[in-house]
Amino acid sequence: MRISTAGTFSSAATYMMGRQSDLAKLSTQISSGQRILTPSDDPAGAARVIELENTKARGDQLRINQTSSINTLSQAESFLGNIGDAYADMQDILAQAGNATYSDSDRKILAAELAARRDALSGLSISRDADGQPLFGSRLVRVSNSRELDVSLNSNALFGRVRDGNGVFAASADSANAGATSISAGTVADAAALDGNSYDIVVHDNVGVLTYDIINTATTATVSSGNAFSNGGTISVAGMSVKITGSPADGDSYHLMASTTRSVFQTLDDMIQALKAPVSDDVSRAQLSANIAAGLAQLDQAAETAHLTRASAGAALKEIDTLQAVNAVQDEQLQIQIAGVRDLDYTKAVTDLSQRQLVLDAAQRAYSKTLGHSLFEYL
Repeated sequence: MRISTAGTFSSAATYMMGRQSDLAKLSTQISSGQRILTPSDDPAGAARVIELENTKARGDQLRINQTSSINTLSQAESFLGNIGDAYADMQDILAQAGNATYSDSDRKILAAELAARRDALSGLSISRDADGQPLFGSRLVRVSNSRELDVSLNSNALFGRVRDGNGVFAASADSANAGATSISAGTVADAAALDGNSYDIVVHDNVGVLTYDIINTATTATVSSGNAFSNGGTISVAGMSVKITGSPADGDSYHLMASTTRSVFQTLDDMIQALKAPVSDDVSRAQLSANIAAGLAQLDQAAETAHLTRASAGAALKEIDTLQAVNAVQDEQLQIQIAGVRDLDYTKAVTDLSQRQLVLDAAQRAYSKTLGHSLFEYL
């Protein structure tokens, strides 16, 4: 076999260039700390790294969502505390308005104060978070792979659908009553007996003897009749108990109906108008007392709704704290897995680099000696 000088030189040069390329690649791997620089280095490993990094990216987005949710819920929780304080102030104003020594002018001043509190509450109801999103609206945020959380609290439930009365039923005196009386908000005496029907209590005056009938307005059937009326005495029907105080007139009626919902702002507007109305006799004073009692009852319901919503926000914050802890562990595990597939074994790489450098040096020295010999030396 004949080997030309040019062929020998070419083969040696190709070999050394290959070793130099290997050294350059090892040097790059060592400087970057990564074993896989291009997919061709390890196709299966590169695919696995991409899969793990995609999983980590989803986790990173969830952590961003969680942080944003914490900020929104924390702000909302603080605002709900302010809303609870606002309701307490309004209840104090209404309680003052019930003072029998107050004049019409005094109550008008209280009506102005109540109007200011109403406007402040309206401002709180349209508050926005740091991202410009409504605090009290409806916005679902994914905080885990299997969980979406409503981080903006339901404005309609907080302000627009507050239950009237005591939250189960509402008691009211008929606006046409001629007697000076008021009816309490009532209590649930027997929850199992509640049937959802409406009932009327109708008072009769028979030569100074007061009695009352109870009528089921859904069926128009008389539940009971001729019951002795007692000022401030308890009247019970279908699991509901109320008290009527004062001096009713013949034919005065009182209504018990299943609780419905209405806007707290409408209630406050009604209360403001009630405080502005003049009180000239016992009947109008009794009507004022009834209006104040109704307003206090619904503000109680509104305050309870705000309290429960605040508790719900606190529970959501606790849930996110737990999810963050879980995600932190998962993120650490993913980083370990990615490093296990992609990162370089420095000890092995440095050893390989030294060995290959030694081989290249030997090849270069051999090439140098070969280069020094040619046919011309023998001529």
